[in-house]
Amino acid sequence: MLLQQIGRRNAESTLYENMLKSVRRNFADVSLEDMTSGTDARRLFSTDEVVPGMFTRQAWEGGIQQAIEKAANSRREEIDWVLSDSQQSVSGEISPEALKARLTERYFTDFAGSWLNFLNSLRLNPASNIADVTDQLTLMSDVRQSPLIALMNTLAWQGETGQKAEKFSESIIKSAKELVSNKDKPVIDQTVAGPQGPLDDTFGPLLTMMGKKQSQQRDVCRQFAEPANVPDPHHSRAAALAAGSQRV
Repeated sequence: MLLQQIGRRNAESTLYENMLKSVRRNFADVSLEDMTSGTDARRLFSTDEVVPGMFTRQAWEGGIQQAIEKAANSRREEIDWVLSDSQQSVSGEISPEALKARLTERYFTDFAGSWLNFLNSLRLNPASNIADVTDQLTLMSDVRQSPLIALMNTLAWQGETGQKAEKFSESIIKSAKELVSNKDKPVIDQTVAGPQGPLDDTFGPLLTMMGKKQSQQRDVCRQFAEPANVPDPHHSRAAALAAGSQRV
C-alpha cells in the first residue's frame, strides 16, 4: 500500500511538472519593467529577479487551468475503464475531483511563492541627499508616471487569478428580485460578498487596500455611508441662546 502511494505521488509530481513544461514556452518571464510598463522603475527600485511566466494570470487562464481540467478528465476516463472490468470501488483520494484539487492547490502555492520571492528581492534605491529623497517621493506620487502605482496595479490584477466571481445567471436573478421588490437600492450594497480566490491569503491585504475585496471593505464603507453621530451645530447654538436668556 505504501509503495502504491509513493508511486502515485511520483506520478502526480511528474504530471504536474509536465503540465508546467507544456505552457512554459508560451509565456515569457515577467520582469520589473514588464510590471511597471510606461514608467522608469529603475529610478526607484532594483532587482535581478523575475516571475516565471508559467506563474502568471495569463498562464493560468491561457493554459494551466485547461491542463488541470484535461488531467482530471483523463483520470475520470481511466477510472471508468477500470470499473467497467471489475467490481472494485475507487477511493476519494484518487478521484478526478481530488486530483484536480491537489494540482490546483500545488500550482497556486508555487504561484504565490514566485511572486513573494520577486517582491522580497525588490530594493529601494538609496538616496544620498534631500534632493534625491524629494525626487523619489515626487515620482512615487505621480499618478501617471509612478512605478509604485503601476506595480501595485499589476499585483492587484495578478492577485485576482483564479477568483470565482458571481455567475451571470445569479446576477440576473438578483437584479430581477430587486426590481420586483421595488425597494430603493442602498448606495453601498451591504450584501456583496466579493469574489473568492486561491491567492487570498497572499494577495488579500493588497486587494483590500486597493478596494478589490468588497466584503472586507464593508464595515469601512458603512462608516462613510451612515451619518456620523455628531451634535447638530444649529441645535447647539439654539440651546446656548436659551440658556443665556434664562440667566438674564
